[in-house]
Order: sequence, then C-alpha cells, then structure tokens
Amino acid sequence: QADYDDVLDLLQKLDEANGGATVLVQSPRTRIKLAKLVTGISDDLTKLTPPADYAALTKLTSNQVRIDETQGSANTASTTFIGGFNNMAFAIRQNITIEASRQADDTFSKNQTLVRAIMRADVAIYRPSQFGRLIGIL
Repeated sequence: QADYDDVLDLLQKLDEANGGATVLVQSPRTRIKLAKLVTGISDDLTKLTPPADYAALTKLTSNQVRIDETQGSANTASTTFIGGFNNMAFAIRQNITIEASRQADDTFSKNQTLVRAIMRADVAIYRPSQFGRLIGIL
C-alpha cells in the first residue's frame, strides 16, 4: 500500500450508506507501513501527512489481524477493518467459568494442570452497511 486511497474509498462507501466510520483495526505491520509512507517527491524522505479523514479515525492495532492471507500470488497480505463500532453489540449469555484440574487425563503424571475457560457470548451487528474490510494489503 503506497497511499491512503483504498482507505478513503472505503470511507466514501461507508458514508454513502449513511455510515459514520470511527474506528480502523489493522495489523502492526500495516500500521507501521502506513507510518513510513513518504511524499513521493524525488529524493525526499519526508513522511506523508495522512489525510484528515484518515487521521480522524481511532486506530487500533492487533496481532490477531492476519498477515498471511493469500491475495493473487502473494501469501503475505493482510486485512484492515473500518467501521462504526457503535453499531455492534456484544452480549454475554453465560458468565465465564474457569476450571483447573491436575487429575484429568494424564496431567498428574506429567506434572501439568489442565485449564479450561467456558463462556457463551454473542455479537450482533445492527447495521452491517456500517462496516467494511480492505483485503489484500501487502
């Protein structure tokens, strides 16, 4: 990605659906790649100033955003998610239960402990048109 055009195009699409994108979620690699963009003027290494619409987004970085997706012949692509996350809800249907056992299976003989966490939760999207995904970022 050599510019902010794809992000701005997605913002336009969300705006046309009466959206209000406020958050961008991306991988650390994508965040740093955008931060390293330069003006493009010959021999000028001045960092490119992000457009105001991009700068206004809350940027979240997560190592849970994959960077090994296949796009064309490349298998090092990633994704960026943009949306109005106030149109999303999380509901906990069962509180988290954490259990530990040293007797289950063969953990005792291996001096180990098995731990499991159980929780039931749902995610609801009120307005799916308020969310977008950029794919194939290299």
